[in-house]
Formats: sequence, structure tokens, C-alpha cells
Amino acid sequence: MTLEIYKQRFIGGTAFAERVLNRIKLGVPIQNGKSPEANAKKKDEKAYSILKQVAEYFGISPEHIRAGRYGKKTTAAARKAMVYILRERFPWPYCEIAQYLSLKNSFSAYLMYRKANKDKDLMARIEVLLNRIF
Repeated sequence: MTLEIYKQRFIGGTAFAERVLNRIKLGVPIQNGKSPEANAKKKDEKAYSILKQVAEYFGISPEHIRAGRYGKKTTAAARKAMVYILRERFPWPYCEIAQYLSLKNSFSAYLMYRKANKDKDLMARIEVLLNRIF
């Protein structure tokens, strides 16, 4: 990639873009002393461990939660719970939540989060689940 592309993508001007480009060329980690790939892998591992516990609590498989667009009421509740936990406990943006759970777009994740907040029965179940997890 050229410096011109970095100038367009980063806030902070040319000096910042040049520092980032040099760090990338040298292979220096940019974030938290670890490579972005290592951070992403750790994030996915945490999310998958939460996903397994949510699936166990609701009595369905993790694959149904991640990929199930159509399903039972239990699957929908589990997906809403997963969105709520990822948004509240791990401040994931809606676009990452949508990608992780195979939703159509980030607005779908936002709507699921809002529905979870409004459903008192589901919120009680989420609280029980959070007490188990954390």
C-alpha cells in the first residue's frame, strides 16, 4: 500500500500515516503490543466460549445461534442474548456482532439489542446467564 492510501484512511495527517506505514513495513505490532491477528483471534476465542455457554443454557447448538436465520423461539432468544452480552460486556460494535452472528446488517444487531432490553423475561434469563458466566 502506498502512503496516499494511508493518508485517506487515518485521522491525524501525514506524520501519523507515515509512522503507521513504517511500523507495518518493519513488522512492529500496532495494537496492545500484539499483532492485530492475535487480538482478533483472542476476541473470537472469548466470543466462542460465551457462545457455547449461551447455547448450553438455551439447550441448542452454537451453530444454530450463529447461523440460524429461521428457527424456534428459543433460537431467537439465544441470539438476542448473545447480541446483548457481546454489546454490554465486550463493547463490540454492531457491525462486528452482525458479522459474527451472520446477521444481514448492523441494524439487525441493533434491533435485537433493543428487543432484548425491552423483554423483561429475556433480561431475567440473561442476568442468570451472566451470573453463570462471570
